[in-house]
Amino acid sequence: MFRRDAVRVIVFDAGGTLLHPDPPVPVIYASVAAKYGVACDVAELEGKFRDAFRRSESAELPGLTDPGNRLRTSEAVEAERWRWIVRESLGDFPDFEACYVELFAWFARPEAWACYPDVLPVLSRLLEDGWPLALASNFDHRLHAVCEATPELARLQPRCISAEIGFRKPAPEFFAAVAAKCDCAPGELLMVGDDPNMDVAGARDAGWQAVLIDRRGRTPGLGLSSLAELLPLLPPR
Repeated sequence: MFRRDAVRVIVFDAGGTLLHPDPPVPVIYASVAAKYGVACDVAELEGKFRDAFRRSESAELPGLTDPGNRLRTSEAVEAERWRWIVRESLGDFPDFEACYVELFAWFARPEAWACYPDVLPVLSRLLEDGWPLALASNFDHRLHAVCEATPELARLQPRCISAEIGFRKPAPEFFAAVAAKCDCAPGELLMVGDDPNMDVAGARDAGWQAVLIDRRGRTPGLGLSSLAELLPLLPPR
């Protein structure tokens, strides 16, 4: 799966790999929208959110990205991207801006997120064994507070966030910046993530090694069903 003896640093994606929103995003969107007089069906909202999120990552949205490179980003770009996602999910209404601000702030709260059950035991084991661990995420400044609230996540350093780097995965510039922060050659880095394109293909295109976490079994035989399956694949420390 990867050249185990070459690995010096293990780099984890955040959302979908280590963390997930809890309660789920559509539940929170519906709850907050109700405060502003907007009634939503959670199941319908889930579909709208997933579609908007997917399009926000793949399309060149007006005013959100550099027209020459849709993977350029910043804190301002991410804030506008999320404003667009919320509007596509909930529609427009008189108090939309206040609703968006409340939702954006909600997901900066550590209590809005939970680790998957396999995460903390595996991170603890890797840290005990002396593995250098880092984080590489398509996110913004809100991820800092979320990570700092959990000791194991706080120890994933460097913490590389797309809005601060200026490029989103799978941009080669993102992976080059992370490699520089880790002070490693690309082949010495192992990317662990849940997205076959952004995490795995993007890392491999940049010369990294990579492994897919596939808890839902969407790509049979191509990924690990649990983070715990990574441990026996690593060389002893």
